Amino acid sequence: MRKFLREHLQLMELLICILFFMAGSLMAVSLFLRASQVEKQSQELQSAVNAAQLQAELLRISDELTEPHLYYDAGWQTCDADDAVYRLDISSQREHVLSLSVYRLTHEEAELIYLMETGGRL
Repeated sequence: MRKFLREHLQLMELLICILFFMAGSLMAVSLFLRASQVEKQSQELQSAVNAAQLQAELLRISDELTEPHLYYDAGWQTCDADDAVYRLDISSQREHVLSLSVYRLTHEEAELIYLMETGGRL
């Protein structure tokens, strides 16, 4: 009887160790997934900032607004509106102030990623 109880306790100890190992593994995997999501969001934001800054510089040099909306694909290359994943809107709400807004386009709506206001002469 004593041997049976001892084996039973060893088995329970092993099961508890396995459960702790599984819990730790799940936490590690969730941390890696969250880090991956944060990295993607950071890359998307940096690309949006670069696109807005480039257009602001081009507008500062040329002083004329050719298109109020620019469309980009998933790789941030310019494209048609039908293939677009991102849209950059350029507007002049107040005198000498340009507003550049970058949106992520989804089926339901456009989600604002980045907004920049800068001095301009449009």
